[in-house]
Amino acid sequence: MSMSAPRRTRRVVSQLSEAGLITLWMEETELPPPAPGEVTVRMEAAPLHSSDMHKLFGPIDTDRLVQAGSAKVPRLTAPLRDGAMAWQKNRLGLVIAGGSEGVGTVVATGPGAEAWMDQRVALWNVSTYGDHQNVKTAQCLVVSRQVDVADAASAFNNPLTVLCIVETARRLGYRALINTAAASNVGRMLVNVCREEGLGLVSVVRRPAAVQQLQAFGADHVLDSSSADFQGRLVDAIDATGAMVCFDAVGGKLAGDILAGMESSARKRSSEFAPYGSSERRHYFMYGALDPAPMEIPRSAGQSWTCSGWRFREFIRQSSPEDVQRLVSQIGKGLGTTFKGHFSRRIGLLDLLHANVVRECFQRGTDSKTLIAI
Repeated sequence: MSMSAPRRTRRVVSQLSEAGLITLWMEETELPPPAPGEVTVRMEAAPLHSSDMHKLFGPIDTDRLVQAGSAKVPRLTAPLRDGAMAWQKNRLGLVIAGGSEGVGTVVATGPGAEAWMDQRVALWNVSTYGDHQNVKTAQCLVVSRQVDVADAASAFNNPLTVLCIVETARRLGYRALINTAAASNVGRMLVNVCREEGLGLVSVVRRPAAVQQLQAFGADHVLDSSSADFQGRLVDAIDATGAMVCFDAVGGKLAGDILAGMESSARKRSSEFAPYGSSERRHYFMYGALDPAPMEIPRSAGQSWTCSGWRFREFIRQSSPEDVQRLVSQIGKGLGTTFKGHFSRRIGLLDLLHANVVRECFQRGTDSKTLIAI
């Protein structure tokens, strides 16, 4: 292990009290030497994904954020939204460290990991909102210093989401798919991967400007769910691609609209009377909830569909080590090209403890992705 290895580190953490109050602060803590097969990484940057916000902040009432502490040692508090305490009880008293992926440089190594010294690495499945982090080498990917910091910092979550979506569709026998909130980083990466691998793709966005952006990016079938002719255009796109599986990051009424569109397309290919709708199978997977309203599925969606939640981490957990390594290798080859993200906001680590910055980060949208410089 390097003699200059840090002994202490800072990290942003949060805790839920019995009173239903979330508190965030910068914790200084001991940093043990890296264990065998581990490295210590000096962090450079980390993204702030929606999932990271959910983990760190929980379902807080952002209108009631309170700035506390001092300019040098800020703290942030906020109550949970009404009714949220019942499903946050297992969090009570736990100190939650923020972040899930990032990029940095190896500054110390444990036994068996000496070859990683001084390497620039992307890391994942570990907290990353801190100065330093110990991590297993199996959770690292060596990244060239020529790769942009934003792409290196977000090398896992979005690319793995995209590749696992494609793998899920293929394992179910589909050659085309529908994706929503498609102007996002995930949506753009899906355009690239589907083009490279010959898969059909229907991209659903929520505003007219996003249609133009994705079309300029090279997407073939881009639909605006807010337009008056959305349902008809959706059926046309399904007809053209055969997409009978959807990965939805929005939810709400859109879920039913898409399932009904699949049913309308399927009925065109059937000449038999079917009182319960077409028998052609289709799948709907929910992997986000940008629309907090309840999902609505109309009778016009028929009955030959399956609806379930989907998470790439669960898909990874059920995959073989060989399959996971294949996906990670594919990411390494495509960083900065196939897997290139866009971040419109860059903040510092301490900014996570300032109410005005946090409120801005909660204004989620395609053009409001945040990268944290550490």
